[in-house]
Amino acid sequence: MDTIHRNPPLPPTIRLLVTKGDDEGKIFETSSYPILIGRDGNNDFPIKKDVNISRIHAEINLKSKKIWLTDLGSTNGCIVNNVRVKNKAEISNGLIVILGKTWIKISLLRSAKREKKEDSNGSTFLYRSKIDEAFLVLDQCNSSQIIDVYGDEMGMRLTEAMNKLVLPVFKKYNVQFTKGTGDGFLSTFKHPRVCIQAAEDIICRIKRWNKKSVQSTEIHVRIGLHYGQSHIEPNSDRHGQAVHIAFRVEGLKYKDIKKSRNCTRPGDFPIEDRVFITKEFSERLDSRRLLKCSNLGFFKLKGIKGYFEIFRYKV
Repeated sequence: MDTIHRNPPLPPTIRLLVTKGDDEGKIFETSSYPILIGRDGNNDFPIKKDVNISRIHAEINLKSKKIWLTDLGSTNGCIVNNVRVKNKAEISNGLIVILGKTWIKISLLRSAKREKKEDSNGSTFLYRSKIDEAFLVLDQCNSSQIIDVYGDEMGMRLTEAMNKLVLPVFKKYNVQFTKGTGDGFLSTFKHPRVCIQAAEDIICRIKRWNKKSVQSTEIHVRIGLHYGQSHIEPNSDRHGQAVHIAFRVEGLKYKDIKKSRNCTRPGDFPIEDRVFITKEFSERLDSRRLLKCSNLGFFKLKGIKGYFEIFRYKV
């Protein structure tokens, strides 16, 4: 792993981790701003192997207690929260920033917005609240293959088209929290009833889009829904096992199924434009929507103990 270190007078407040690209695994931690990112070796965080990144591509800076990313006139632009940056965009913890073919995860280690709470010993710690929420995880199918076949520009166009279809839905159904994950979203809603309505709306909008599109511009997605308890960070980001379950349900493959007499067959297992829900989510739906659920069987979710009963919701 290629790690870069400065020697700041304070503990690092931000971590940049390359999660996808030729420089995958490269880390940069600092408490000093601004941070220059680009292909040139003189940048604070040089990404030398990605020819789609400009010599000096972008800047991350701290202004008015907020973290901002600014596009410095790069050739191929920056994607933040799944949206192309026109000038600058605010950065939050856990966000994925895409420069060229490189994905960079942003972690804020000592957020200026943090809240402190004293325990019985008088020590302080980062405060996190817990609430029950409905989770919606959406991922664009085959985004890497689309870029490989049709190029970066087509990949960005499809991502922007998907955003124009999806983001108004989140607003329409009063999303409580949403963040981009590179080629998808994690969003939360107060009640599964509203969450399933948003999922239905998204699939219907995408189907209408595809009817008017040629094959190269079609959009296909997977959606996973779960209901559980989330841990809310001071910057509103969501963490906890319920979040992990929602992500695993979105990405389910047939090989994860527990073989049994009643489990679904491989030919009946949808690959794209699907909505999968957990039993915890289904138990909170009304009878009309339950009629649209079909039991797929029990699945092993990577990194989580036990088997989970999963249903397909037909739109």
